[in-house]
Amino acid sequence: MRGIIVSTRALTTLKFLNQVGPSTFLALLIASRMGPRKLSKTLKQLRTAGYVYLVRTSGREFVVPKEVDYFDLKKQEILSLFAARLVESGGQYEFGQALFPGGQIFAIKAGANKIFVGDFQVNLHDLKEKPLKECLKKKP
Repeated sequence: MRGIIVSTRALTTLKFLNQVGPSTFLALLIASRMGPRKLSKTLKQLRTAGYVYLVRTSGREFVVPKEVDYFDLKKQEILSLFAARLVESGGQYEFGQALFPGGQIFAIKAGANKIFVGDFQVNLHDLKEKPLKECLKKKP
C-alpha cells in the first residue's frame, strides 16, 4: 500500500518520473529547480511512501518509479537529462515527444550517447553542463 503525497514538490517530482521514467539525480535537480538537500528530502518522502526506489549501478544512481522493472541505463540517462533540460527551458516531455516552448512538437529518438529530435541532435556531455538551447546541434 502506498502513502499519501501531501507535498507539491513530491507530486511534481513524481509526475516528472512518471512521464520520463527512471531519472538521474542531476536530471531531477534540473527539472525540479530544487537544491540538492530539498530534492533528497523529497525523494526520501517518495521512497518511504512506496512510489519510487533507487538503483545504483556502474557509478550512476537512478530514481525509478515503482512500475518500472527494466530499463536501458545509457538511453534512460540521456533521455532523463534531455527531458529535464526541456522542462528547464519551459517545454514539456510527453509520450516520447518534445513539446518546445514555441509550440513545436518533435518525436524523440534516444541513442546511447545522443538524442535525435527533429533536424537536431543533442549529446550527453552537453546536457550535463549546458541549457538545452546551447546543446541543440544540426544533424550532419
